[in-house]
Amino acid sequence: MEQGVFESWLDEEMKIVMNHMKKNEPLTQDDKLAILIKGLSNHITHLDIEIKEDIKLAREESENRFNLIREEFNHLRKDTKEELKSLRIDMNNRFEKVTYEMNNRFEKVTYEMNNRFEKVTYEMNNRFEKVTDEMKKLYTTVNTQTWRMIGTVGLIVLLGKLIESFGG
Repeated sequence: MEQGVFESWLDEEMKIVMNHMKKNEPLTQDDKLAILIKGLSNHITHLDIEIKEDIKLAREESENRFNLIREEFNHLRKDTKEELKSLRIDMNNRFEKVTYEMNNRFEKVTYEMNNRFEKVTYEMNNRFEKVTDEMKKLYTTVNTQTWRMIGTVGLIVLLGKLIESFGG
């Protein structure tokens, strides 16, 4: 059913129910089902609004986290470039002094650089894994909420078909 057709039908059914209630007539089974469907429809509308707000909030939080990680990465990259520049200058100065001393120090600096790169790589991998985990959690949340919404809409359609088959 289209949303507009369903809402029109439900509004008409609710007018009938209201007329019965105004006349203090007992409610029929169809009247009670119409009240139930109207309540479910209102509940689904509110759930839809809440889900959209939750998704928006989760998206904003993810974007904020990603921006923080990007800033941290850029800061680390800048620091690493500055450290590398400093190390290169230091190595060149030592090379000019003594070839033997330069060889020993160059090995030391290379070792330190490798350790720093390994540390930065390890930290970046951990941060990217965290972002990936957050994105997986967001996907799972959105997917779960979507299936819940589909199930609820299916229930309403089924109830509408039941009402049509009993009323028709």
